[in-house]
Amino acid sequence: MRVEVPDSMKYFSISESTAYYLQKYVQYRKRKVFHSKENSANLLELVKKHKAEKFLLPCSDIHKLEIPKMLEDNKIVYKKAVIYRTLASDLSRIDISSYDMFVFFSPSGIA
Repeated sequence: MRVEVPDSMKYFSISESTAYYLQKYVQYRKRKVFHSKENSANLLELVKKHKAEKFLLPCSDIHKLEIPKMLEDNKIVYKKAVIYRTLASDLSRIDISSYDMFVFFSPSGIA
């Protein structure tokens, strides 16, 4: 599915590292990127300053309800977008000692 993203799109991130990534790799460099100080309460303060906007919340099919609840409690108009699904895998047959490292790419994902 392709979606055309307008130049006026604003990005809100809970972490500074994600905000820097967006600034570096988003096609149009002049987009507004906002970030909080590593927690959802600070993110909410940023979002409240733009309360008239409509927000898209990208998430997994399994996610914490903290941010959606905060948005609803503060009457912020938003829509959830399930970007990926979390699948459980049986790793009991894997010899963990034969690996040099594990890479955690999300709270629920390991490579």
